Amino acid sequence: MERRNYKVLLSVNFNKEINLVDELDRIVEEAYECTRKNDFKSINLCSVEKDKMEILTSISSKKKSNNFMLSSISIFLRRVCKIYDLEYDTEKGYFSIEEFSAVPQDEYWNLFRNGALNIGEILKKNLKNKQMINSESSDNELEENNNRTLENESNSDCDTEKFKKPKRIFPEILTGRGRQGSGFRIEDIEFKTLQDTVIELDSLIGIDETKAKIKEITSFIIRNNERSVDLNIDNPGLYYNVAITGNRGTGKNTITKILYYIYYHLGVIGKGEFIHIDSKDVCPGSSLDRYIGNAQSGVIFIDNAQFISATNKTAPKDNYTTLDEWLSVYKNNFVFILAGETEGTNEVIKNEKVKKHMNFILNIKDFNETETLKLVKNYASKEKYNIDNSSEETILKYVNYLKDKNIFENAYTSKRIIENAIINNGIINNSNCLVNEDFLFEDIKSFESEKADDTEVDSFEELEGLIGLNEVKEKIKEISAYVSAQIKRKELGLKTEHLCLHMNYVGNPGTGKTTVARFMGKILKKIGILNTGKFVEASREDLVGKYVGHTAIKTAEKIKEAEGGVLFIDEAYSLVSESSRDYGYEAINTIVKKMEDLRDNIVIIFAGYPKEMSEFVNMNPGLKDRIQFKLEFIDYKPEELLKIWEKFFKDSEYEIEEDALDEMGRIVEKIYKNRDSNFSNARIMRKCFERIKMAQSVRIMKNNLTEADDIVKINIEDVKRLYEEKDISELQEVVSKRCIGFIQ
Repeated sequence: MERRNYKVLLSVNFNKEINLVDELDRIVEEAYECTRKNDFKSINLCSVEKDKMEILTSISSKKKSNNFMLSSISIFLRRVCKIYDLEYDTEKGYFSIEEFSAVPQDEYWNLFRNGALNIGEILKKNLKNKQMINSESSDNELEENNNRTLENESNSDCDTEKFKKPKRIFPEILTGRGRQGSGFRIEDIEFKTLQDTVIELDSLIGIDETKAKIKEITSFIIRNNERSVDLNIDNPGLYYNVAITGNRGTGKNTITKILYYIYYHLGVIGKGEFIHIDSKDVCPGSSLDRYIGNAQSGVIFIDNAQFISATNKTAPKDNYTTLDEWLSVYKNNFVFILAGETEGTNEVIKNEKVKKHMNFILNIKDFNETETLKLVKNYASKEKYNIDNSSEETILKYVNYLKDKNIFENAYTSKRIIENAIINNGIINNSNCLVNEDFLFEDIKSFESEKADDTEVDSFEELEGLIGLNEVKEKIKEISAYVSAQIKRKELGLKTEHLCLHMNYVGNPGTGKTTVARFMGKILKKIGILNTGKFVEASREDLVGKYVGHTAIKTAEKIKEAEGGVLFIDEAYSLVSESSRDYGYEAINTIVKKMEDLRDNIVIIFAGYPKEMSEFVNMNPGLKDRIQFKLEFIDYKPEELLKIWEKFFKDSEYEIEEDALDEMGRIVEKIYKNRDSNFSNARIMRKCFERIKMAQSVRIMKNNLTEADDIVKINIEDVKRLYEEKDISELQEVVSKRCIGFIQ
């Protein structure tokens, strides 16, 4: 059986003149009684006209028929009939369904909220008309008491005692041993009235949409309270759970605090506490009792909600189940607020176990240039500094640089800008005015250098300049052509494939996997797929934590760092071991999820030995499905290895004599002929390069050579010294004459 929410439009025909609006207060009361007495079915009115009413109902079934729908709400319909002294009889056709449809949970709560406001307005009009019959003075008093909305109160003495508040008696939560409260006491309350709270909300820079949404929530609470008082409803439901999403520094904690004070001043949580819990504590086996102390009501704030999706491989339940239990068990005592970064938290609140409990979603956007500049000036003002107008362009340039790098952190960034400027000012100017030179950031210089490099050097030309790798180069050209074609099709309005460019690089060490991955980011940036093309390298140490939940956090942070570019995971198979309790599996699960969620703005490249990589990819079907391309890096040929060795010297401004080059060619042939499965290709050539440089240095010092020609020359004597190096000579199957202590 499946739980479903329905919207039903009923027409009413009692074969006599009626107006449902006239008896609305009694109809509402009957709907409330039906809901109160049945935990598995709810009835809520959305709108009422003379002979029609629209209701919301939540029932358990997969059936869809008018007869079934009438029977499912028959208890409510019987109660409505009794209001008009009639016996409920389906054959008399008192009720007929004009329209009904299933609605998703988020739409259900929107309809419920709007319906409550609509019904509340009608009830107020009815009550007002009744009062007018008795006296005009009572009408004026009613107008004064009932026309209170948030808009009225923001400009008045917001004495919360003047608001109507329903009686609330919270179910007793038994105290147990080892309970640790983690909130603050009411005596420490920061905003003494609702007006103070609203003033604080209005004073926040930016986030206009969020402010408007909070005011809607506040108005809804005020009107719902009035409705509950007018209908003598005690302990009305706590329909105020909120999920807050936003990137770092958008003010999620501040908004949470404001919501707490709104709930407190409007009687939603009684004299309840504010209890702060980190998402790492939302895990199987964790009890909410130990965090709420002796509190009987309040707000439970779950921070860093983006990490709730992390699961413990060995636990019988997931974190979502734990959160679902908390939200269900404590729904009559606490309002829950979940807050976290946009990307991960959106996934959390889409989960059905969480989604069904969330009544409001607040999506806080990043600050734009104007708002960021205001934040910077605000932080400067708090420190008693002014900002010279000439500095604004430099500040915004830096902000845009951080946004391009995907490392802009809103208010946190704004504060750091001022902190750095104050330090620079103290060193250079020591004045109360921050000028342009105080905002000259070193990373802007490096950013401009990077941009210059991007324009001066073509990534494809750089790739072509690499020695060997012909098959890899051709594969990259194919990938680039495919991506470019899809982009062009999109520009022309044609159907396109959803690009997924994650890759698997396999090959022995020293075959250029890391180098090619760096170029891949630049190439995809140039084509227009990636925002920054940056290259982030990660190992097991960067991704795998030391306790349950820690791994998902570390992995998510590393992926966040790489957004807009390439995340390169070398020796990816090292993430997991044979132990089923290894936290590396948690890292892989997180990576697989992010590969799908972020495929439009990140390329994840796994690399390693061919055999081990094949086993790694095949152990997780989800991972295998998301890797679109496989590039095979074969061992370099002898002539390519010799060119690599020669390039090391040319790049370091050395000159190689002809006979020395010939001798090195013979050594390379022997090394290549005797290679095994662990052959390290270019790394061997670099090792030979370093040894020969050292041999040349010894020769120069021994012969007291000082001329430039002698210092840059590499001769055959220097090359032959490789025969004396044990690790090199073993590769050639040559008996070493002497060992000077180098090891491979």
